[in-house]
This record gives sequence, structure tokens and C-alpha cells, in this order.
Amino acid sequence: MTELRFIPLYKVRTFSEKLNDTFEFIRQNWRLLLKYLTYMVLPVALVGGLCQDAIMKNSFDVVFSNDLDAAFALPVKVGGFYACYMLAAFLATLICYSVMRLYQQRKGDMQDIGWPEMRHEMWVNFKRMFIANLAITFMMMMALGVMVLLSAATMWFLLVTLPAFVAFVLTLTYVVPIYVFEERTLTESIADSMRIASKTMGGIIGVAIVMGILTSILSTFIALPYYIILMVRAAMLSSAESAASNPLVEILGFVFSVFSIMGILAASMTMIFAMNFQYGHALDKEYGYSVEDDIKEFEEL
Repeated sequence: MTELRFIPLYKVRTFSEKLNDTFEFIRQNWRLLLKYLTYMVLPVALVGGLCQDAIMKNSFDVVFSNDLDAAFALPVKVGGFYACYMLAAFLATLICYSVMRLYQQRKGDMQDIGWPEMRHEMWVNFKRMFIANLAITFMMMMALGVMVLLSAATMWFLLVTLPAFVAFVLTLTYVVPIYVFEERTLTESIADSMRIASKTMGGIIGVAIVMGILTSILSTFIALPYYIILMVRAAMLSSAESAASNPLVEILGFVFSVFSIMGILAASMTMIFAMNFQYGHALDKEYGYSVEDDIKEFEEL
């Protein structure tokens, strides 16, 4: 059995190395990632699948039967679906950060990780991620409010405020990884993120574009079976046949709905890993962490 290559987080990388290390990290840890996705995210995705299936049924009732009761019930079910999806996305992100932290702490030895160790890591990361995301949301809302107020005077302000808002959002890219991996204070994490991200904005945009395109392509293929089932349902209803009377269509609709939620979240995890390696590249470029590690290893010889 060949020994797996350890992938350090802090390392100056070329653009291709960031992508290669992202997929190599996933290849080495896919079993652990799949295990905790199944344990933690799948139950939420099942509830989300029920909500999504109910949304489609109500939408068809509104379109084909002019059912007003179904129309009034739609906002509640849409809200339930998005609540489930946001929770599932947060849990998937939590798994990403927890696995990456343990991988770095254990120098790539992930063979005997048990639930107690993973649970402790997730609880610590959950608190820090929740606080960091609240701070980011608050700052983005404040910046958005300023942009709207300035643009209210004249739409020409959008030529300045919109690019400034996008640049501001990009400078917050490293807040969560710094707060989680470095365990600094929140204010230090925000300040470091804005300073370091402004210097590596080209890398952030490049990784976001490439991984965004890849994630979009994967998500489209993953969701394709569910879209096909929707078209089958619509065709049956438009031809005066009852899709609800066909149990196979109902079961497949629910199964493919859950599959699409899980698949899209799994695909989006590649973006998180790639951005974290971009973060490791940026901090190593700024602070030279990999050089310090090399010196320590040399002194221990």
C-alpha cells in the first residue's frame, strides 16, 4: 500500500497546485467526508426533500388547478426548504473545517478518528464559525445599507458603490478560516482578512471562478434526474392524468430531490476546500509559516 502524501495547509502554491491539492485532499479523505455527510447532513436533506417535493406539488396545483389554498401554503413550504438547505450547508461547511483541522493536527493520519474526537472538533468549530458568520452578515448588511443610501441620491453612484461593495465582500473571504484555524480574536481575524485578502484578491477571484464553474456543472448534472421527474409530472398533469396516483413517480421525485440536495452540497464542498488552500497560500506568503515548520523539523533532527 502506497503511503499517502501529506498536504500542508500553509504553503505557497501556484494556481494549478491549489486545484491539484484540493482534489488530492478529497481523494484521501472522501470516506470520512462521506461518513459524516451521511450521519449529519442526510437527515436534514431528507426533511428538505419533503419540503421541496411539497413545493413542487403545490406549484402544480396552483398552475393546473388554480388552487388558492395551495398558493397560500407555498411561502411556508419554501421557507421550510430554505431553512433546511441553509442548515445542511452550514453542517457541510462545518465538516469541511473539522476534517481539515484534524488532518493538519494529525499530519495526515486520519485512520483511527472516532466520533468523540470529531464531536469535540465540530463543537469548537461550530461556535467559531457561527460567530464569524454572524459578524460577516452584519458587516455585509451595513455595507449594503450604505451602498443603497448613497445610490438613492443618483444611480450614477452605483458605478462606484457596487464595485466597492464587491471588493469589500472579497476582503472578508479569510475571516472564517483565520478565526477557525488560527484561533485569534474576531476583530484580529477581520483585520487580518481585510489586509491579506486585499493583497491576494486575484487568487481569490481566480479560484472562485474556476471552482464556481466546476461546481455549477456538477450541480447541473446532479440535479438533472430531479428536473426530468418534474417534467414527467407536468406532462402527466397537463394530459389530465394524475401524477399523484403513480407511486413510482412520487417515490422517484422524493429520492431524486434528496439526491440533488446532497449532491449539490457535496459539490460545493470542493469550493470550500479550494478556498481554504487559497487561504493557506496567502498566509504562508504573508507570514512564512512553512519556513518556520521546516526550521523546527531541522532542529529536531
